[in-house]
Amino acid sequence: MNTIKSQHTIRGGLVVSALALIAAFAVPASAAHPPANSTYGTPVHAGEADREIRLDATARWVNVEQNETIRFVVGAQSFMWKFDTLGTRPFDLKQVAPAGVLGGAPITVYVAPDPLYRGN
Repeated sequence: MNTIKSQHTIRGGLVVSALALIAAFAVPASAAHPPANSTYGTPVHAGEADREIRLDATARWVNVEQNETIRFVVGAQSFMWKFDTLGTRPFDLKQVAPAGVLGGAPITVYVAPDPLYRGN
């Protein structure tokens, strides 16, 4: 009985250690963005964007497609977002932008269906 209890304790400790290690590496990568939300998509921290959208104080909306990765450029700052969304409901870009990057009026994101799945 002690052997079984010891094995469970060791396995439990390994699982906790593995989860702690994963969390240690995951937190810095997503610290600047709100948590990933499948409703709006996923933050992208490295790699190529499908296209770049430059935003200024007059921007009020952007048009994107599902599964498109966009680099948003606001002055000297930028962030990337992949619109791997579950739907195409419009939302405010501030909901996915890193804190402090966007100021002023809301910028509505209009998400069109992915052209691969439109059935053309």
